[in-house]
Amino acid sequence: MRYGSVRLMTGIVLAAGLLAGGGGGALGQSTLRFTPSPWDGLYFGVHGGYGWGENDAVEDPANPVAYNGAGNSWDYDTDGYLVGVHAGLNWESNRLILGLEAAFGYMAIEGDGPDPGSTGLDTFATQGDGYYADITARIGFAPENMLYYMKGGAAFADFGWSVEDACSTGPCGGTVINAANDDIESGWTAGVGIGWAFTQHTSLRVEYAYYDFGSIRMAGTSGANTYRWEQDVTLHTVTAGISFMF
Repeated sequence: MRYGSVRLMTGIVLAAGLLAGGGGGALGQSTLRFTPSPWDGLYFGVHGGYGWGENDAVEDPANPVAYNGAGNSWDYDTDGYLVGVHAGLNWESNRLILGLEAAFGYMAIEGDGPDPGSTGLDTFATQGDGYYADITARIGFAPENMLYYMKGGAAFADFGWSVEDACSTGPCGGTVINAANDDIESGWTAGVGIGWAFTQHTSLRVEYAYYDFGSIRMAGTSGANTYRWEQDVTLHTVTAGISFMF
């Protein structure tokens, strides 16, 4: 994890502590005990935050001819921001919350790293920016105006993964590679969060989520041959958001 993400995580933990303290500190002493519960029913909102990850790339050992080296593997870091919208429906019974939520947004969580087997380190695996979506089930506990929850479900992303030869060394022309994947890929996500309802119809939240998109495949041609690579893609995100309940 980079130093910037460490500082951000520290800030998020402090924010979560303030939210949690809102239920029992000075804010909590303002007797924000709404009736009916603010958590029961439909809601929608916006969120934004920071994400980071580490992608593992490998040249397919089944390539007819090795591009740089059959089975070459390496990893590289990704990081950046994300923004999105979310909407869901909660059911509450005796402070137990069950819910479904859908989210859609934009992630600029990018990075690249060179194949250590390439001459002059001029072959790069890359992750670009793009759109994401997820559909999750949630379960939580809602004492007073606080909500503590876990979530998990399906995730989708279109980030534009690739392996490219920048051709800074060696012969170029038709011998360079541009293997890309522009498909929408699916995976799974899981996370935890804290919410604080400061009015009957408005709440703040802080959330951590993990995304795993599995092995992303990409292929490209160089000369008369087709070459393939895979990238294992995982992400961590920390977001803050506001929701409107009705």
